[in-house]
Amino acid sequence: MSNILLPDDIDFAAYLHATDANHKVVSGHSFAADVERLIECPDRITGDCMPWKSTYPRFRFRQSEVTVWTGYNGHGKSYALGMVCASLVSQRSKVCIASFEMPARRTLYRLIRQAAGRDTLDAEFARGYLANVKEHLWLYDHLGQTTPEKLLAVIRYCSDKKGIKHFVIDSLLTCGLPEDGNGALTAQKQFIGDLCVIARDTGIHIHLVAHARKGATDEDEGKAPGKFNVRGSSAITDQADNVISVWRNVRKERAFDPNGSLGGKPVSSDEKVSLSMQADAMLAIAKQRNGEWEGKIGLWLDRESWQFVENDQGILVDLLCFEGP
Repeated sequence: MSNILLPDDIDFAAYLHATDANHKVVSGHSFAADVERLIECPDRITGDCMPWKSTYPRFRFRQSEVTVWTGYNGHGKSYALGMVCASLVSQRSKVCIASFEMPARRTLYRLIRQAAGRDTLDAEFARGYLANVKEHLWLYDHLGQTTPEKLLAVIRYCSDKKGIKHFVIDSLLTCGLPEDGNGALTAQKQFIGDLCVIARDTGIHIHLVAHARKGATDEDEGKAPGKFNVRGSSAITDQADNVISVWRNVRKERAFDPNGSLGGKPVSSDEKVSLSMQADAMLAIAKQRNGEWEGKIGLWLDRESWQFVENDQGILVDLLCFEGP
C-alpha cells in the first residue's frame, strides 16, 4: 500500500512556525559552486522532467519553486497533474499529494490507471505498482476544507520527516482562505507568500491547483486561460515561479460527439476537417521565472488510460520506467 499521512499522525505544533530568520543570513562564498556552474553551463536545464518529451529541453520542475496549475473546471488539470506525479515517482522523486477534493483512494486509483496505461486494472498490478513506489508516493488523507496554518505545517513536516521533494495541493479553494470580501486578497497574498518561503527554506517544489475564472459564455472558454485568468488575487501568479494552464478543446469534442450529448451546435464539414487536425487539449507554460521558454504543446486524450499524449496515434507515455533526456 502507498504511504498515507493522517492528520492525527502529525505534531502540528512543532511545524507551525517558519525557519528563524538568522538561519537565512549566509556568506556569499557559500554560493561559489552554484555560481561557477551557472558561469560554465549557462544553458543547462536542471530539475525533474514532465512526462512529455517535447518539454524536456524547455521546462523542468526545479527545487525551491512554486508552480500554479490552472484551467477551467473539467478541462483536465487533474489528469495532467496526475501524470506529472506518476512521472516524478518514476524518476524516484518523493511526492506527496494532498487532494482535498477527492478521497485518497480515488486519487490513487486514477494515478495507477494512468501508470498502467489501460482502463482495466487487476489487483496484482496495483499491488506490484504500490510496492514499487512505496518510498516515493505519499498521500495526505484529508477530505474537505483545511486551514492555511495546518497545511503549511504539513508541508514542513513532509520535507523534514519524509524527505518529500514535491508537494501537491488540490486545490486553493480548500485551503480555508476567503474568496471575497474584506481581507480576502490580502489573505491569499499572504498564503502564497508563505508557500514561497517554505519552498525556498526546504528545497521542496510545491504544486498548487488554482481554478481559472469561469467564462461568461462558451466562447470565453474557447481559448486557453493564462496567468491573468486565475481566480483570486493577482499575487497568486505574481509570486509563483511557474504558471501552467491546461485547456480542453471542447469545440472539437462537441463536433465529433456521436450522441450529441455534449450539446454542441452543428458544424460544417469543412470545420470538422479543421477541428480533426487540432489537438484535444493544450498545455501552456504561461510563466517560467527561472527559464526562458514560455509556450504551448498540443496533447491528445487517451480515454482508456486517462493519459494526455503528444500524438494522435495513441502512443502512451511510459509512466513506469522513466527514460530521461
